[in-house]
Amino acid sequence: MVTPLRRSLSTRYGATLALITFGTCSLLLLFALYVLQTVYEQVNLTSQQAIEQSVARQLARDALLLGETLAENLEQPLYHSDFSAIEEILQHLREKADIGYIYVYGSDRHVIHDGTAEILHYGAPVDQMIPSGLGDDFSPSARELDRLMHVAYPIRSDSTTFGAVRFSVSYSDAQADIESMSTRLRLSFETVRQQVMAGLLLAFLALMVLTLLLSSAPAGA
Repeated sequence: MVTPLRRSLSTRYGATLALITFGTCSLLLLFALYVLQTVYEQVNLTSQQAIEQSVARQLARDALLLGETLAENLEQPLYHSDFSAIEEILQHLREKADIGYIYVYGSDRHVIHDGTAEILHYGAPVDQMIPSGLGDDFSPSARELDRLMHVAYPIRSDSTTFGAVRFSVSYSDAQADIESMSTRLRLSFETVRQQVMAGLLLAFLALMVLTLLLSSAPAGA
C-alpha cells in the first residue's frame, strides 16, 4: 500500500513540477519575445535615422561646395552686371542638377537674375520668393526642407559682400539610396530576429523535454 501511495504522490509532484515549469518558461518566453521585438524596432528605427542623418550631412556638404563654386563663377558677371553671362552660368547649373528655384540678388536683397531669359522676378524681394525660415541671406547655408536642399552662398569680392545666390536642389536620387539601404538593413535585422526567436523556441522545447523526463523518473523507479 505504501509503494502505490508513494508513486501516486511522486506522479502528482512530477505533474505539478511540469506545470509550474511550463508556466514559468512560457512567461519567460513571452517576455523574451516582447523584449526582442521592442529592441528590434528601436534598433531598426535608430539605424534608419542614422543613415538619413549621415546622407543629409553629406548632401549639405556637397550643396555648399556647389554653392561656393557657383558664387565664385558669378562674382565677375555680377560685379559687371553682365546678365548674359549670369544667365549662361545659371542655365548650365540647371542642366547639371535638378534645380528648383535659383535667384541671384544684390546687397539690398532684391532679385537681379532668376535664370530665365526674361528675368521674370527682377527686382522682387528675395525673401518673398523662397520658403520662410531659411536663415541669413548672406551666410553660407544648406538646409533640408520639403525634400529639397535649400542653399545660400554669398558672392564676395575680396572682403566685400555685394550679393548672394540662393537655389534649391532635389535629392530624390539620394532619397532612393536611403530607402534602399534602409530596406537592406531592415532585412538583415529581421533575419537576426528570426534566428534569435528560433533559438529561444528550441531552448524552451529542450527545457520542457528535460523537465518531463525528470518529473517522470521517480514514477518509473
